[in-house]
Amino acid sequence: VNVGGLEDGATWEYSTDGGDSWTTGMGNSFELPEDVYDADAVQVRQTDAAGNTGGTGNLGAVTVDLTAPEAPVIEGAEDDVPPAGPIGGGDMTNDVTPTLIGSAESNAIVTVYADGRNLGTTTADGNGDWQFATNEADQLFGGETVFTATATDIAGNVSATSPTFTLTFDTTAPAAPMIEPTNGDEITGTAEPGSTVTLTDADGTPIGSVDADPDDGSWSFTPDEPLPDGTEVNATATDASGNVSPEATATVDATAPNADGNDI
Repeated sequence: VNVGGLEDGATWEYSTDGGDSWTTGMGNSFELPEDVYDADAVQVRQTDAAGNTGGTGNLGAVTVDLTAPEAPVIEGAEDDVPPAGPIGGGDMTNDVTPTLIGSAESNAIVTVYADGRNLGTTTADGNGDWQFATNEADQLFGGETVFTATATDIAGNVSATSPTFTLTFDTTAPAAPMIEPTNGDEITGTAEPGSTVTLTDADGTPIGSVDADPDDGSWSFTPDEPLPDGTEVNATATDASGNVSPEATATVDATAPNADGNDI
């Protein structure tokens, strides 16, 4: 608490209990212990060099809060790029502007960091819930990024740093899958290991989907019924981050070769 209006040569003292007891002041300020003080509980008075004591200067009601809030928690993130939806710590995403979601002390100001870099602030609501929308200026374009946060309460106390929340950003589409020649009974090929291969016909009607082997990328799909001769089969590969490859195309050849004229 800063004290002003002191006369030259005067001494001053302060009270924190409405004037029942007094403490001699030093300099031109004093510190209040953490507590809740009613109006007029905190008072200041000065005594001039001649021994005359003046009236009191009284402080209004005040709460002294020196306790830091608990560290906030980053609970998850929201992905707005297909496949959109909630994403958790350790996940991969192709959304370079995800919205982080978390909890903190109610009404606290939450500061969000990416790899230690300050991205900005948001305010927790009365229930302690908060969201922070990242943007392209934050440059979350590739690789693993570690997010953390701190909370600052209305008294200015800053929390410890939150537990880390990690996302891996991947915006690179896989290569188009390979489709082996097929007679329509079984469709096979290769794609990015671990990707999901989606098969459609020429009209975009789904034929089916299958996951490529996580080691060598091989895949195989057997339709419920053999595909007719001449059916166009289109294939795309979708990686773990949701990036979709260019399309590959093959045509079903279910016609047996002509035996006429073959040498025996």
